[in-house]
Amino acid sequence: MYYRRQNELPQDNSLVLASPVRRLVAFLIDLFIIIFSIVLLLALLQALGVPVRALKIEGITHVKVEGENLSNAAQILLNLSMAVFIIFYFTLSVYLFGGRTLGKWLMRIRVISLYHHRISLWHALERTFGYAASCLELGLGFLQILWNPNRMALHDKVAGTIVIDERRSGYAVRGGLPTDVTPAHTPASPDATPP
Repeated sequence: MYYRRQNELPQDNSLVLASPVRRLVAFLIDLFIIIFSIVLLLALLQALGVPVRALKIEGITHVKVEGENLSNAAQILLNLSMAVFIIFYFTLSVYLFGGRTLGKWLMRIRVISLYHHRISLWHALERTFGYAASCLELGLGFLQILWNPNRMALHDKVAGTIVIDERRSGYAVRGGLPTDVTPAHTPASPDATPP
């Protein structure tokens, strides 16, 4: 087996990377959708008689639900369900909607894989957990898009993805990479020999 260098860009120069501002706005839209959904869920729980008292957001990655007269197990279950909801939102959105969450769709940007034609469920999950890693050290993982030449944040590096601007890339992207782009590490032909 020969070592093959894995480039950080597909072999296509027509992809335009999404700007940091568009990525930030898309992320804020997604956070608003998540918080709004959680508030609706808590209102529904209160209407059903579950004594939920408050929703505390302690940073980007920590949402805590407090309730009156809730057992520790019930409180842990409620908090765990909030975390699972957030993980499902980002993972399933990126996987099912071809690299887009609702925020990314509104901003016309898309996550694409550097090495596969479509983002797999595993890569979407890796990217979602990469958000937590990006939050470490005061958000330095997110700030990497400012100096990385491919505008890759830590969660992009973990999952092997980039975020493109669909408006400026010149053609529609279906599912993952555009149909006429091959992943960076795929040989041009099946008969190609390693260097």
